[in-house]
Amino acid sequence: MAGTLDMANNSIVGSRILIYFLLTLVKSCGANQTSMNKNRLIFYSIFGGFHLFLVIFTFFIESRKDDFNFLFEVLKWISWMKYGAMLGLLFVSVDAVWSWLIHRDSQKEVGALTHELNMLKAKLFDLQEAEKKAAQTPEVKK
Repeated sequence: MAGTLDMANNSIVGSRILIYFLLTLVKSCGANQTSMNKNRLIFYSIFGGFHLFLVIFTFFIESRKDDFNFLFEVLKWISWMKYGAMLGLLFVSVDAVWSWLIHRDSQKEVGALTHELNMLKAKLFDLQEAEKKAAQTPEVKK
């Protein structure tokens, strides 16, 4: 019974994290920032559905916690719960790797843009120096 309460608390914490993430997602999309691509939105929809299922499941189990026959029936299905937990860990791992890849790519892009900006600044400086030299040298008329 304590395990069920721990699972319910974990699901509630997980659902709160999911709600916080969804609110952050809605705010970022409303702020005219670059929106996520379609694959990432599909992934988060599946991830959200997984957590929604966990929340509904834990509320259902908690509502029938006094029915010991039902709890013994659920105990037969406990091996499936470990696969569900592994699926949740897989989702979190995929999200972490995906976020890392996006961050790495954006850092490369920032580095390339910074290099391009520095090159343009150097060209502008060279042009300004050439103008100064041209203005300082007296022209000889024949």
